[in-house]
Amino acid sequence: DAPSFEGIGSRRNYHWLAQWILDPKAQRASAQMPRLWHGGKAKEDAAAAAAFLASLKRKIGGSKAADATGDPVEGGKELFEILHCAACHNAPEAGETNSERISLKHVRRKFAPGVLPDFLKKPEDHYLWTRMPNFQLADDEAVNLAAYLAAHAEKPEEPDERIDNSLVEHGRKL
Repeated sequence: DAPSFEGIGSRRNYHWLAQWILDPKAQRASAQMPRLWHGGKAKEDAAAAAAFLASLKRKIGGSKAADATGDPVEGGKELFEILHCAACHNAPEAGETNSERISLKHVRRKFAPGVLPDFLKKPEDHYLWTRMPNFQLADDEAVNLAAYLAAHAEKPEEPDERIDNSLVEHGRKL
């Protein structure tokens, strides 16, 4: 499945696009996209293609994340589609999964309650080299997308209140 170019200029930075188009494997060794241009004009051609793609804008800010009913889960689902998250992730409610895509069933287990929107707003905050792009989400968009992901994710285990201080201290030393 190829990424959608619809609104790509609203999702991707021009300079990143130019570098990616020029030499995808230099950006990610596992990239499937071939190097399209070679020779003296390769950089110029890649920059031109990137300029075109960067011009393909689509408004994803403001209240667009919510659907007409104001349901955050439905608004998040719409945003999941607009951002073309299925290029890297299995849709949360999908029965069948693609092993080449990252599952989102674990998000409620991975993220403490209430912090997924913060991650979605700034995925690189705690890991600069994350493959997750920063879509510059507005607060309501991040909340809606998190609601959609959480609505279809596996329930987290209940926190164990019996963890004693000695175990915590041992972990600190390690």
